[in-house]
Amino acid sequence: VQTRCLPGVDPVRICAIPSFIDDAVCEPSYRAPRPSYLPSGPFIAFVGALGEHKGVGLLLEAHRRMRLAIPLVLLGSLRADSGAYLGTSERPVIVRTGVPHSEIMACLHAAAAAVAPSRWQEPLGLVAVEAMAAGTPVVVTDVGALPEVVVHEETGLVVPPNDPTALAAAIDAIV
Repeated sequence: VQTRCLPGVDPVRICAIPSFIDDAVCEPSYRAPRPSYLPSGPFIAFVGALGEHKGVGLLLEAHRRMRLAIPLVLLGSLRADSGAYLGTSERPVIVRTGVPHSEIMACLHAAAAAVAPSRWQEPLGLVAVEAMAAGTPVVVTDVGALPEVVVHEETGLVVPPNDPTALAAAIDAIV
């Protein structure tokens, strides 16, 4: 049991209860039609609040630095700190808000990779769990519980936070 966030607490007193999702959450990803706004080829998916605490700016910078030029799809809710999130014709960025969960799961299932580039201490990382359940490779930053949900080079890739070059290289490695 990791106790990095509980210094001084005897590990014997800690019981880790793993996160879970209902098996039925994946069914829509396999049965739902591919959303029409998704690119026809491979793409990268991000799901979450469209703000800097979730690392959207970091992901956009990594997207620009990637060796592979593929579309980025951002699904989530707008915030006061949400930007314009513009791509280029070679590296398009598609933004959708108000997407129902079944469509999110269909997007995760269709994606070449899902990315959770958080900058804040994620308490769980549900998007990473759902992406893995949908059979999609995952790249996350080493913050909060994300490295507990995604085991580096076993269930996905974990990169240092705030490092767009490392994030770009990890995404390139799995798409």
